[in-house]
Amino acid sequence: MAPQLELPLFPLGVVLFKNGLLPLHIFEPRYVNMIENVIEMETGFGVVLLRDGSDVYQEGESSPPPIYCAGTIASIRQYKRLPDGRFYVLVEGGAKFHVESSWELDNHLRMALVRIEKDEAKFEMRESDADLVDVARKAVDAAGVKSDQVLLDYSDATSVSMRLSEYLPLDLHFRQQLFELNNAHRRLDLIRKWLNKFSKETL
Repeated sequence: MAPQLELPLFPLGVVLFKNGLLPLHIFEPRYVNMIENVIEMETGFGVVLLRDGSDVYQEGESSPPPIYCAGTIASIRQYKRLPDGRFYVLVEGGAKFHVESSWELDNHLRMALVRIEKDEAKFEMRESDADLVDVARKAVDAAGVKSDQVLLDYSDATSVSMRLSEYLPLDLHFRQQLFELNNAHRRLDLIRKWLNKFSKETL
């Protein structure tokens, strides 16, 4: 049986993949408190994609915005606390999880009982996908990301497919679809289809 864990959730307009790095500016009191607890307890929190709506609480909301049920455990890699209490943090994506149930605390922080998923199997890059390694390099360069902030193994199809999913200008819901796959070769196949379509549309 897959292990279960209780986690605070941070719904965002991003999809965080395993070994992906995500900078965050934390200013809402509920999330400031969450980060304080995560630092003190040396735990993590869940990053999930919003289906629509905003991650900022709006006074008078009758219900929290809908989220996707598949997300990533984020651990804090670096953090800086500002004099006014805000945080700048850099988090790294870890295990994938599925939300079993969720609820809100009095401060509107969303909590969840999650089922931890197994890491997907490792696949080597196929010869037919060699060109996607070059696409991955260009996508990372175009995003202006420093080389020491990208955990990328160009011989590993899982790593390449995840970084392509992060750095190509994909629709968020398609990115979530790629995230939910557990097969790197299938993910690369869908990315190639997207690239072919994107190329035709931009000619």
